[in-house]
Amino acid sequence: MSLFRRYPERKSALTFKPLPSHHTLFDPNLFNIFFNSIMDSASDSLPILIVAWSHIFFMHLVMISRSIGDVYLQKSEFNREPLFAKFRPCEPIKRPILSSDPAISVLQLQPHDQFIISASDGLWEHLSNQEAVDIVQKHPYW
Repeated sequence: MSLFRRYPERKSALTFKPLPSHHTLFDPNLFNIFFNSIMDSASDSLPILIVAWSHIFFMHLVMISRSIGDVYLQKSEFNREPLFAKFRPCEPIKRPILSSDPAISVLQLQPHDQFIISASDGLWEHLSNQEAVDIVQKHPYW
């Protein structure tokens, strides 16, 4: 999520402030928590982490540490059939691998704040902050 601001003294310039962290496995603290959780939850022989296209993926699927979905990685009772085997760890998880607990940040909005872009990691994989700003400026009433 990012907040975009237009400062009155620079009418044409937009600046952005990322809000909060993206909660991906590139955050060293989140990676350590995630990795320790996985090691406690699965066998040593299970291929778990994949690095590709400058991203770290778990089971080829997710690169995030929090998720509203992906409940099969949060509760062992959902890590079973009828979920396709390729979408779940082959061994039961002992404790949650992903968290559904939200990260909450408080930011005081200012009169010159223009808009907030709230998106999943899927958007930020394909667009930079500047590209997202350009789209919103070009189509302000979508």
